[in-house]
Amino acid sequence: MSAAKHTPGPWRINGILQNTGSLTIGAPEQRIVIADVHNAASFGDFIGAALRGRRDFGAPDTATTQLANANLIAAAPDLLAALKECIDLAWVETREVHFDTTIHFSHSHDFEGWESRRQEIHTSIGSYAVWPAFLGGSPKWSAYGGPDGALWFEKFDSEAAAKDCVLKELAFMCPTHPSVIASAAIAKAEGRS
Repeated sequence: MSAAKHTPGPWRINGILQNTGSLTIGAPEQRIVIADVHNAASFGDFIGAALRGRRDFGAPDTATTQLANANLIAAAPDLLAALKECIDLAWVETREVHFDTTIHFSHSHDFEGWESRRQEIHTSIGSYAVWPAFLGGSPKWSAYGGPDGALWFEKFDSEAAAKDCVLKELAFMCPTHPSVIASAAIAKAEGRS
């Protein structure tokens, strides 16, 4: 995952702007306004409500929707962090993935990392695993699994790259998997989609 480019959280609803009736969301620690959330009421509705001493500018459902939208925007940094954590938690150490009988390796391949350091993700179409092989000091990462026993042997320079490959495979093979949906939302939030 790439580093955050957005204003770091926490974001908070700062209050109602008296001249427009919009809610402002900001990052108080950085003294930054993130967004103004306007309700659907017209400016005339705002003036009329203000003159009558009301603070629910527009129809009640409009004010409720406005507050719900503002709460969702204010929660965005926390939601993004939670999605990233959910993807990390989807990778488990269950030791359920095993090579099928079509995979044969010579004795020179290092499978030290296979049993001791592999991570797995399980889906309705099959399971996948990633693991490191330490060849000459720096690890190369491999991935294996799925319904057809796909193998990417020592193709990745990092664990993250191996997991990204599996998630791309899952996006094609099992687009409704929660990790695929979370990964797509993260990409959207980071401007990569």
